[in-house]
Amino acid sequence: MSTRHPLPALAAPAATRPGGRRLLPGGTVLLLATLGGAPVLAQTTAPAPGPATAASSPRPASPVPAAAADAGRSGPRGIAVLIDQANFWSAQGRPELAQQALDRLLTVDPNSSDVLLAAAEVAAQNGDRPTAEIYVARLRQMAPDSPQRAQAEVALRAASVDQAVLNEARNLAQAGQREAAMQRYRQLFPNGEVPAIFAAEYYQTLAGSSAEYFEEARSGLERAVARVPENRPLQLAYAQLLTYNETYRQEGARRLRALANEPTVGAAARAAWRQALLWLPSDPDTADELQAYLESNTGNRDAELEAKYEEAKATRISPSITYRLSAWAAMEAKNYEASERDFRSAIESDPQDAESYAGLALLRKIKGRYAEAREFFDKAVQLAPFREEDFRSRLGDLSGRETAPATAGRGTGGNGGRSGGGNAGPPSASYLAWQSLQRGQLERATENANRALRGNANEKLQGEIVLGLVSLRRNALPDAEARFRRILAARRNVPAAQAGLFEALQRQGRQADADRFLADSGFRPPEGALGSRSAALRQQAEQTRDPAAKIALLRGALSSDPNNVWVAFDLARALKASGDTAEARRIEAQLSARQGASDALFASALLANADGRISESVDRLEAIPDRARTADGNRLLDENRRVLEVRQLERAARGNPQSPAARRLLALAGEGDQTGETQAAVIRAFSRLRQTGNLQAASRTILASPPAAPAARVAVGFAMVEAGRNNDADSLIGSLDGDTRLTREQRQQVATLRANSAAQAAQNLNERGDRTEAMGRLSRALRDSPDNPQVQLSLARLYSLSGRAAEGQSISEGILSRDPDNVAARAVAGEAAVLNSDIGRAEQILREGRARNADELQMALLEARIARARRDTLRARNALEEAARLRGAQLRASAP
Repeated sequence: MSTRHPLPALAAPAATRPGGRRLLPGGTVLLLATLGGAPVLAQTTAPAPGPATAASSPRPASPVPAAAADAGRSGPRGIAVLIDQANFWSAQGRPELAQQALDRLLTVDPNSSDVLLAAAEVAAQNGDRPTAEIYVARLRQMAPDSPQRAQAEVALRAASVDQAVLNEARNLAQAGQREAAMQRYRQLFPNGEVPAIFAAEYYQTLAGSSAEYFEEARSGLERAVARVPENRPLQLAYAQLLTYNETYRQEGARRLRALANEPTVGAAARAAWRQALLWLPSDPDTADELQAYLESNTGNRDAELEAKYEEAKATRISPSITYRLSAWAAMEAKNYEASERDFRSAIESDPQDAESYAGLALLRKIKGRYAEAREFFDKAVQLAPFREEDFRSRLGDLSGRETAPATAGRGTGGNGGRSGGGNAGPPSASYLAWQSLQRGQLERATENANRALRGNANEKLQGEIVLGLVSLRRNALPDAEARFRRILAARRNVPAAQAGLFEALQRQGRQADADRFLADSGFRPPEGALGSRSAALRQQAEQTRDPAAKIALLRGALSSDPNNVWVAFDLARALKASGDTAEARRIEAQLSARQGASDALFASALLANADGRISESVDRLEAIPDRARTADGNRLLDENRRVLEVRQLERAARGNPQSPAARRLLALAGEGDQTGETQAAVIRAFSRLRQTGNLQAASRTILASPPAAPAARVAVGFAMVEAGRNNDADSLIGSLDGDTRLTREQRQQVATLRANSAAQAAQNLNERGDRTEAMGRLSRALRDSPDNPQVQLSLARLYSLSGRAAEGQSISEGILSRDPDNVAARAVAGEAAVLNSDIGRAEQILREGRARNADELQMALLEARIARARRDTLRARNALEEAARLRGAQLRASAP
């Protein structure tokens, strides 16, 4: 079993890494999850819960059409599910998939009012007014007085909105400019009447524009949901919005929990539910929610939520106290059998519970069984000798000389009746304080605990404990620490105070103080506490930039929880990044050697994959039982098997472009995968094989295939540029400019790819002597990507070869000064210096490059240029021979 993991390289952001750090709320996260179960994108960091703000995402949440999907009105459940699918895909900006669901609906039940309404709304939401009019006309004819017809009319009017302004609003929201986006939305809906099909995107953007607008957004989306309560995608959007605000987060989590098993939105709801749970405070209510999630997700272990659960569970009132409270209440009601049962349950939960032994003594006294009462009294005193006087005053005479049996008294957690003879009295203040704390009534618990501080010694003790626990619940950690320290200064071994102090120190991040406390007191922390500490240290490590400090924190985290796979994974990565490859590989080997640990095998496979050791990665993934391998693991295994297949085929196709292996490579070019890595590998293979015809055929096959996801097209595009297929790369990504699904990072990748393609094309033109066309390509690229180093270096080369070597040298030297390890910049700067007759500077660039262990081949070529400029024939010949040797070694190393 394994935690979910993103598969692209291990350099993924910490927020998305395996078992990554807890994501704190601080921004509106738009409705972006896919039906396939991709996690809802979330804000990576924020200091504390606060008003909603939009997060970067593939696109702002598109409005969710308001078609109802009530099975009772729409016929069989299958029709309701299809309506949900249409709504959902429309909400994701995927009208083609929404239309597929609608086509099936219209085939199954073409006369359904709900189906026609859904079709009209999807068309209207996508600005297709003519199609919307057709469906509205059918509704007017078939159900003129139905609510569906009225809703469709509203949707039809909404189809007339200015699409240009709408797209501008969406683009601004996606770019994080929410206030500007709201100006455009208000331009579209000036009277504040937002059609249901635009409700989700409008109100989620409004919620993110400022804290003061959150309530307006929440109530607006609540009204939209109330109008169409069976529209599950809209319910999902509303539930998610609630989770972005601390006040409504619990309600949002409960709504997401209810949606988690819905066939259409269940995967997205579950992902959002999980994130909401991470945002909730650690308290008993959260423990209940976490327990529900973990019990419903038994197929995949979630280490992060398990640690959170242990932390939250620690805030629950111990079972012994709960049983004891119930026992005293039963005694008050003269239900002595239930009281006895609960006192014994309390003792079974905590054998050191002196209070419950005192309660059993009182029960025996009530029944006139004084000898047994004295035995229980002695046991209570043995466990808490400092409370002997308190117990005597509460239980009264146990000699059996009283004329009538006593009735139940109740007090501090069941102690402290007023009568010295054990007669019934009003509940003590501390009893009421514990009872209120158990019910989550913190104000009342505080009030009763303060009253307890005016009572006897035990009342004061119990009151202080309750006040400390209230402070923990409210996250007032310094106050909680101070109270528990006062208690322990007076009485060293009070388990509730010891546990409270340990938790307060842990949650303040004071691990060293917590360790000292454990050593000094001998206290054994509750189950899960050290796991919580490990999680806290890991989170702190992820926020630390100093490599040495990061490694130290991760070592501490692993020491606290030696079996935590993902802490070991992070430590191995940190060690490798710092240059300690040997220890990183040792940790990796330990992970791969764990018997029956699917998580550990998966983590070690990811580490091998990051190093390019694909065969090892495949072996480890295959060692995970099929039933235990996650979807991410299966996807990585499939991708790596294809990578290995491409490598084997490349070896077999060497020297024979018509071989069966080459034909199989061409077939793979047409198959592709979700990431584009297979097609990219084929392009690179044919490029290395120098099989130009096959390279062209593979590119044509890819271009003729159905459009892949944006990320896949970008991956293949980079491979095409590397192979010199710049025009093919441009064609492949040509339609991505207006693709609203692109994330900000993907837009940057597309811009870089375009710039790199232009730079490569300009280089080719320059080498052919067509410098005018080369300059034109570079000018356009510089206009779009003025800071792209590759474009700037192409311009420097062009200047250097066009009699403007000084300008070329200036450009390349500027890049080199900012990035001294940029080998291409060093090579161009050296070449420009030679052409500018600045041989001394060229020699200096060469020396510095070799001192930095720059690419030996590039440095050998630069030395040859310098030698030719100095007319040093021998040095030039030696440098060129070295370059030829190095190039041959490179070709042999790259051969599969």
